[in-house]
Amino acid sequence: MKKNLLMSVLAVLAVAALAVPALAIDHFLIKESQGDNPAGAPPPCGPISAQRNGNCANYRWYNVCSGYIWVFSAIPKDDGYGTLFCNTDGLPCVYPGNTVKRVVTYYRNVVPNYGQTVDVFLQSDDGDGCKDVGSDLASDLNLDPGLRWNCSNFGTVIPPGVKCLIVKSTHDGGSSPTWATDGPFTAVCDPNGNDHSYYYNFASGACLPWRLISPTGRGDNFLTHLIIDGTPNTSTEPTTWGNIKGLYR
Repeated sequence: MKKNLLMSVLAVLAVAALAVPALAIDHFLIKESQGDNPAGAPPPCGPISAQRNGNCANYRWYNVCSGYIWVFSAIPKDDGYGTLFCNTDGLPCVYPGNTVKRVVTYYRNVVPNYGQTVDVFLQSDDGDGCKDVGSDLASDLNLDPGLRWNCSNFGTVIPPGVKCLIVKSTHDGGSSPTWATDGPFTAVCDPNGNDHSYYYNFASGACLPWRLISPTGRGDNFLTHLIIDGTPNTSTEPTTWGNIKGLYR
């Protein structure tokens, strides 16, 4: 009996070890003094203020009120980061029939035409932050990102039954760009609630809340926007409420 119990425990530990990627992700703090691309940098997306024009909502979880961001080192090919947006988490415009107009992702230490490409995905999810089978709704493959903000203009209708969306970007080959999260934090500048950002390790298939692998040990959020247009029949109340909530995401 004891031997069987011990073997069961060891088996569980072995599975757990395989599920956790053995990564040492370096990071450093950098001042983010402006939200738009700096003078002279390629403007792949234009001013972020102009891109946040969804008529239902403009969602983001990150909070850069400290003025600084964490920038993370290169990751293995096919690994990536994602952000989860759920109707059940107070985001009413993540609703079937509404349209994901675009997603906006953020990169540092990039040089266009240098092979630092990424794949950007819009995926449906059941709320655990991990992609469901057959959940790819749209993709922007081989995006050659410029510094800071990059747009993927999807125009994708949210299917029936979908309550959660993942915006994920992965390193698809060549030299890896770097990603960034909000932080550090103070009592008045803190991440928004529960875990919203995730790390995806291709080799092990692991999907982990970012706080479990982040060097900061916190639920930091990646700099990601989800821009949503409502259906033609979207009522005034949810549209207005979505826009109000978008101001605080």
